[in-house]
Amino acid sequence: MAYGVEHTCEYCGNKFITKPRYVKYCSQKCKNPLNRGEYDPWNKGIKLTEEQKSKQNRSGLAKGWGWNKGTPNERQRERWSGPDNPNAGGKGNIEKFKNGVFSKSYSKGELELYNKLSSIFENVEHQFTVKNYHRVYDIYIPKLNLIVEYDGDYWHKDSLEKDLRDTNKAIKKGHKIFRYWESTVKEQGLDKIVEDIVNLEGKYCRKLEEI
Repeated sequence: MAYGVEHTCEYCGNKFITKPRYVKYCSQKCKNPLNRGEYDPWNKGIKLTEEQKSKQNRSGLAKGWGWNKGTPNERQRERWSGPDNPNAGGKGNIEKFKNGVFSKSYSKGELELYNKLSSIFENVEHQFTVKNYHRVYDIYIPKLNLIVEYDGDYWHKDSLEKDLRDTNKAIKKGHKIFRYWESTVKEQGLDKIVEDIVNLEGKYCRKLEEI
């Protein structure tokens, strides 16, 4: 599914930019008939009983949003200083440091796709970093303002939330983004995927709507 491209909402007819979970409809209201005002919510007018109120975290509700602002986050501190941080203790691999982030490894299939796109478009970037967002994307085509992600089936099978977050961030920064499963590229063939990208169709793209 193509994300970051303009589409017409199938309910209200307004133009909007597609993103995960919002491909055919521009908002949750248009997407869900129950939110369009055509139906009343099942609990409309029903008040909580005293027993239900007693089970609520009233002290937490009274604190309001942001009550823990400024409180040290020990869990995050441990992540920053732990062995999983490639730059923990200042021992980062300088050769992999690019634009403020560490570049990632890439597969043979990703490199083949990059080389193919480079033969068609000028200034195609491999290991592209979105400005002010510390995340490396696979391929960027400036002429189309398009990010292309080659998602390995093994490495991305359990990373839906992260992929969703990275996709939305790229869209907010004004980029289009096409994500392809590694298995889809192998099944359809490299030429079909490249044609899909050149024409900005996105019909072979991965869908991020499982959550």
